[in-house]
Amino acid sequence: MKNIGFRIDDEQYAELEQKANLAGVSIHEIARSLTLKGTGENSELIRMELGKLSGEVSELRSDLGKVTELLLFALGNVPLDQAKDLVTELLRRAA
Repeated sequence: MKNIGFRIDDEQYAELEQKANLAGVSIHEIARSLTLKGTGENSELIRMELGKLSGEVSELRSDLGKVTELLLFALGNVPLDQAKDLVTELLRRAA
């Protein structure tokens, strides 16, 4: 097991002391509990945000593909089926 030490300002100490008193534990116990709880929550929050970001990137790629198909068809005089095939190939390569 390892020890961790850090400094906090007087206002933060008073807040921590108040939480410890309310919980009926020492200030060291509450600091340890909050630190361990915080690291677990942060990890889960990061995982959730990464999952959300991944979904948004997938949506963006899909939308980009649709817009590209439309541009190829409308402006490039490319048949719609061929435009879809080109976009599918480009997106597959980029993945």
